[in-house]
Amino acid sequence: MRLLSFWAADPVPLSLLLPAAQGRVDGLEHLDPPLTAGRVEPALRALLDHSLIDLVETDGHRCLKAHGVLLDSVAAGVPDAERELLAGAAGRLLRAALPQEDAASPRARSQVRLLAPHVTGLLHRSRRHALVTAESVRIAARVARLVYEAGDWTAALALAATAAQTAAEHLGDEHPATIEARSGQGPVLFRLGRYAEAADLLRPVHRDALRTLGPHDARTLDAAYELQRVLHRLGDLAQARTLLESVLDGRRRALGEDHVATLKTRCEMLELRLAQDEFDGCTAAAEELAGDCERRLGPEHLVTVWARDAPARGLLRSGRGAEAEALFRRVLAGQRAGYGDDHPLVLGVLIQLSRAQHAQGKREQAAGSAREVAEQRAAILGEDHPETVAARAWYAEVRA
Repeated sequence: MRLLSFWAADPVPLSLLLPAAQGRVDGLEHLDPPLTAGRVEPALRALLDHSLIDLVETDGHRCLKAHGVLLDSVAAGVPDAERELLAGAAGRLLRAALPQEDAASPRARSQVRLLAPHVTGLLHRSRRHALVTAESVRIAARVARLVYEAGDWTAALALAATAAQTAAEHLGDEHPATIEARSGQGPVLFRLGRYAEAADLLRPVHRDALRTLGPHDARTLDAAYELQRVLHRLGDLAQARTLLESVLDGRRRALGEDHVATLKTRCEMLELRLAQDEFDGCTAAAEELAGDCERRLGPEHLVTVWARDAPARGLLRSGRGAEAEALFRRVLAGQRAGYGDDHPLVLGVLIQLSRAQHAQGKREQAAGSAREVAEQRAAILGEDHPETVAARAWYAEVRA
């Protein structure tokens, strides 16, 4: 119960406790009494028998659940000598439970949704007793990123902001873990359409990273990458291009041509070139990039799917609507397979499909696709989101 009290009162996946039952978590053996591998299952059975916890199923996962008042009471009685051990063990268990591969799969996303409140709970307990560490902040920032990738941007922003505030208070503004946590808020604000706010946040983060970590550090490059995306949306294409060129060069040097982060940067560069009306050579570069991604990451990888989006846009701009539609359908199928039908990023491809249909004179099909995007963006992002506004405008144009 002392271990459970360092998490939230939400359902705890049984898989989260598996490393403890296997004796693979340092620190638990030093408790009084020690929580050794052989004692985990009997302890859980005893808690179930005495109705102190319940066994429930949540989103296809078998979980334990304890009442919040009980957990608060137990947490208040934890001996001071054991708090640091328990906080460390709770963090290591959370880290071990995070998806390592195929994080975009539906089961991985449901696992992350279950873990997110427990990360917040751990930060809450750690802040109260001055036990915040760089590791606990990094775990929170990692989970916030996974929640963001799952498409729950509002929840991701709340967790990312909590991680950043906690890090700043307990580690200082210039600690590397604080810079990572602060940077993590940028992409979420970007997806929520709060571009100016994201730029105001990321500019000082990038400056601090340059000063404290240096221009070649991966975290500095990550901050620059996120900042240029925001500047792109704000129309500062020249500054965005300068930043993105530095990121691409840095990632090539540090990670190599085959790394997924390098390939993502090349995808971003293609989008920026198209935004700057640099069409010469873009089609060949897009086809080369899509081929590189397919060879190095596989045909179903979401970055490979993204890489196919650029040549589809190029075909659309050059008036080859039928070819663009066929490729956009392939991209759409890939995104739905990777993200699921209800992910907001799928809608960005669907509106391009509508444009390709419209370019061919398929007015009814284009209007149907545009209406679906406008309605779903309003439901998911809200009526005031810039992408909802753009979708409404396109739908009105198609209907007219």
